[in-house]
Amino acid sequence: MRPESPVPPNVPDKTFLTVVGLMFALSVMTYFVRTILSIAGPSIIKEFQLSETEMGAIYSAFLFSYALLMLPGGYLTDLWGPKITLAVVGLGSGVLTGLTGFAATPGMAVLLGVVPSLMLVRLCLGVCTAPIYPACARMNVNWTPPKHRARVQGLIVSGAGLGGAISPILFAWMMSRYGWRHAFLLSGIASAALGVIWCVYVRDNPGPPTVRAEKTPTQWRLLLTDRNILLLTLGFMALDYFEYIFFYWIYYYLSEIRHVEPKETALYTTALFVTWAVMTPLGGWASDRMVARFGGPGLRIIAIGGLGLSAILLFAGARAES
Repeated sequence: MRPESPVPPNVPDKTFLTVVGLMFALSVMTYFVRTILSIAGPSIIKEFQLSETEMGAIYSAFLFSYALLMLPGGYLTDLWGPKITLAVVGLGSGVLTGLTGFAATPGMAVLLGVVPSLMLVRLCLGVCTAPIYPACARMNVNWTPPKHRARVQGLIVSGAGLGGAISPILFAWMMSRYGWRHAFLLSGIASAALGVIWCVYVRDNPGPPTVRAEKTPTQWRLLLTDRNILLLTLGFMALDYFEYIFFYWIYYYLSEIRHVEPKETALYTTALFVTWAVMTPLGGWASDRMVARFGGPGLRIIAIGGLGLSAILLFAGARAES
């Protein structure tokens, strides 16, 4: 059983910024390594003559294990502490990203086939990266005073948008220079190096932990039947369905269906993720302002407005002719 975290004291600015900066970097890197397969997707489809359905199954393998293991990942974070969990995220995703480039080479591909080999590696990558945001949330609670936690969490999550934003341009360049297999290997090395840095420079708590007197059982029945949690879950399902279509298919859609030039495809894909990276912390700031003015209903205004506007824009984008 992990010791209970103390209330965060006045942490030295440099130490605190290092912890937050490394969580932001992990957020950037994990989204970079999860989206680069979509950049390599057209090349993989052509090289192995895969169907779009087969490539979709490879993409979905990551999403399946990522969604399924997020709750156990949160449990292990409470058990082990966020430092160990996030170290596993960095190191594990690094190893598996490197293996992605070689899953379709003689060896695994001969034994399993190209599609099963890639699916297996991506399935394992989802397992390793699933705990990242539960662990970052726990680290945020350990290190950040309550009045600053929302903006810190917004910054961490914005790293996901930045990771998605740099992947089309950077990984496309890496592929053109080194080939898609070695580009995956280099990306894996970078992720593993970040995991090592995390292990060296970070600890679970800013001060000495206090011993927890007793373990409080999780009220699963109350959580699973809570109306607000159920509605939030349904909202995230609607959001993430289209979010991951953008993650994995927007590059292919622009280049192969719309026949946009490669440089413009990378630019347009990047623009989508840059917008996300900017709007996530801005949305957190707006939410805080709406709550200060209207109380709890302020959050509903942000959610309803955002989802409603997204539906309108998605419909308009799907019907756009140019």
